Amino acid sequence: MKKYTLKLYVTFIIIQVFVFMGGTLFYLWFSNLYVVDTLKNDTNRITETINQSMKSMIVDDYAYFLTISNNDLTDLTQNKSSFVSTRGLTFEHFGKITNNKITIDDAEYTLNQNYVLKSDYYDQGFTIYSLNEIIDNYPSSKFYGVFKHENLVGLFDIESYVEPFVKMHNKTHDFMMVSSDNYIYYPQTNNHKYLYNYLRNTSSFIVDGKFLNNEPQTIKVFTLNGEELFLSSLPIVIDGVTTIYGVMTFKYDDLYRQYGTLILIMALIMLLILLTFSIAIYFSQRLIYIKNSDIENAKLTYFYVKSPIIQVNSDGKITRVNKAFKDRVPDYKKYKTINDLSFNANIEARDIMRNIERQQPFNVLFTNDEKEVVLRFLPIRSSRGFELIGEDITARDLSFQTYRGIALYHQTTNLPNINHLQQDLETDIKEKIYLKRSLSVLALDIINFKNINQLLGVDTADLALVNVSKLILDYVKNMKSTVYNVQKDQFIVTIADFTEDQLRKFVDELMDTFEKPLEIEKSKLVIELRAGIYYLQAVDESLTFDDIYDRTIQSLDYAKQVKKKIVYYDSNVDLMTASRKQMAVDLQNAILNDEFTMYLQPQYDIYKERIVSFEALIRWENEKYKNNSPSEFIQLAESNNMIIDIGRIVIDKTLKIAKQLEKYNVKLSLNVSPAQMLQAGFISEFMDKLQTYDVEPNGIAIEITETFLMSSFDVIVEKIKILKNAGIVIHLDDFGTGYSSLQYLQELPFDAIKIDRAFIMHLPNDKYSKAIIGMITTLAKNLNVEVIAEGVETKEQYQFLYKANCSIIQGYLLSKAVNMDDAIQLLKKYNENKEPLYTDVIKKKRGGR
Repeated sequence: MKKYTLKLYVTFIIIQVFVFMGGTLFYLWFSNLYVVDTLKNDTNRITETINQSMKSMIVDDYAYFLTISNNDLTDLTQNKSSFVSTRGLTFEHFGKITNNKITIDDAEYTLNQNYVLKSDYYDQGFTIYSLNEIIDNYPSSKFYGVFKHENLVGLFDIESYVEPFVKMHNKTHDFMMVSSDNYIYYPQTNNHKYLYNYLRNTSSFIVDGKFLNNEPQTIKVFTLNGEELFLSSLPIVIDGVTTIYGVMTFKYDDLYRQYGTLILIMALIMLLILLTFSIAIYFSQRLIYIKNSDIENAKLTYFYVKSPIIQVNSDGKITRVNKAFKDRVPDYKKYKTINDLSFNANIEARDIMRNIERQQPFNVLFTNDEKEVVLRFLPIRSSRGFELIGEDITARDLSFQTYRGIALYHQTTNLPNINHLQQDLETDIKEKIYLKRSLSVLALDIINFKNINQLLGVDTADLALVNVSKLILDYVKNMKSTVYNVQKDQFIVTIADFTEDQLRKFVDELMDTFEKPLEIEKSKLVIELRAGIYYLQAVDESLTFDDIYDRTIQSLDYAKQVKKKIVYYDSNVDLMTASRKQMAVDLQNAILNDEFTMYLQPQYDIYKERIVSFEALIRWENEKYKNNSPSEFIQLAESNNMIIDIGRIVIDKTLKIAKQLEKYNVKLSLNVSPAQMLQAGFISEFMDKLQTYDVEPNGIAIEITETFLMSSFDVIVEKIKILKNAGIVIHLDDFGTGYSSLQYLQELPFDAIKIDRAFIMHLPNDKYSKAIIGMITTLAKNLNVEVIAEGVETKEQYQFLYKANCSIIQGYLLSKAVNMDDAIQLLKKYNENKEPLYTDVIKKKRGGR
């Protein structure tokens, strides 16, 4: 403890010295800064006060001059001694300026060019100048204060005028009156006519020869005639024009002396702070010393109690263990140094001494007679090295292993999860495995897992997941590979030492394996897989886990987007990722710039022989994306949380069109995204929009997709009922494409069922499509709901649907989605002019319905 205490004393002494030096420097800097700043403020204040007094005196005398300005010049000249202001001002001369002439004391003079050039100055209400400035060869250079009103001027001795005022106010400073170009009007001396001559011998540098603004300014001037001065200036403004400045100089020593007491007080405060700090350090040291003594004694006592203790020296050699340690570790004698211990944490043996020196806790695993004991040690420094105070955490460590299993393994398949993948890849990265050998990272996604889960239930879906994992494991069991279950329906397989050809062959064979249905609980399920692969070999760049994982998943996303089973990471994937990022930026701008418009696709009643409704479909008016499918940017908007804003645009534009179409007696349907429907306040917001655009509710249909209902049925059912009760028409879109449930038709008040184009496209030759459509139309008839067939493109499809009692069709056979003007032309063609689609078919069936 003595060595440690000595170090502590030295540390405190060094700290105190540095604090004292720092405090002294701070005090010197702060006191000088504070005083200089205060002196500047004081000089400005004094200058402002005196200049204000001077201005007040001039203003009063100028007011008196105005009262006598109506007198005749002759009267003023002859009786000038009679004209005295209340402040005692007397005039030496009166004059009158007419046509570049000035009359003074009955003598007429011609004004020179200087007067003409500086007329703005000489024509002010109050100025200072000598007559020889404006009259050539005038015999006197005496400076006058000059009052001017219209053509009349009154001249008075500026020296006599200012002198009494200066004597009354001046105690610690000198006063000057200076023009804006530095000419000294007062006091008049032969030594200095200009301010910069007056300051020429100073060590300061006057930045500009002129006063540039009307604000108070202070310049610290050093060593003028052996003295330090402050120079302060302020404009004397009489009638809004600044041409004359009051300039004052203050002796620095005289001003500084006023703050001597304050500086002394600050010095005493600083000394008191340092003294307090020294006392605090002393008592802190004593307290630490006492506490360390207590700890030392406690350690010695603790050595003989139940906690296991190991004593090691500074070299890591085990010098002693206590009885509690011997009881828990019977073969303790085999542990000679700290490096003989087995650490079950992520710590290298060579680093353990560093942890001990830093007094960081660590765990050690001891194994004997097939029994494991885990001790957690806390290092404490002692005079003999270190005491490792132990705690038996065997039970807790077993719990930790359980939690570790939860953290690192998927609970359904018992495969390593994404956390485990990250640990393994980061180890490979650290050891540069991908520089020594090839590494393939394969991502597999069950794209129809959600449908399996919703149709057959969670238990069956989990069984499917386990079967898929077993199939993958069986396929890679003889390879240097690991299979991870990183998400519920997503796997990643890492394979080492594959060539690209071997990898491609392996992936093709694995994907072919899943072409056959899996048998699960006597049911056969088709597993639809997509694969994204990232192949690493002799890579020079410094990769991270995120780099490898992101590129693998980007390949998988690309496979799902372009509907390819297998995609290998390459520049195209990078381009796709960059393109989607740019599209997201452009999409955000499109929302702000209103780049969207609504196109209308007609829905034709083949029995009424007229267009009865339109489906409103959003289009992005952007040349860059004119060839992209609308579903592409809609999916992007859903994944980037922009679909709510786009949904609001769709509602606004659709309702505006609906109002225009009301006179044609047709309905208008629009699609509502799941995110928008589930948003709090959607119902009230939608109803408010109906009122805003004055649209009848029964003229609007909202289309709800079947897959949306499957994922959010309980949440959405009440909202649909509210909309239905308000008079809004409800369509069930894409009926039959998912794992449909008649529960929707039973519990929800749909007005129409829309048959997806997937069933229409194979008509009339596919018997399964024919049977499904026949079933749907019969069901709809019994439920008294309409049936709308999407994607009708051929005459044969039209004829089959006509015979199958499908009343409404939609598709390219009638028209693609068109703008508002073209939609009106279609209404005129089919509704007003009554042009039929296929007359021969209609004539055969006209009597049947």
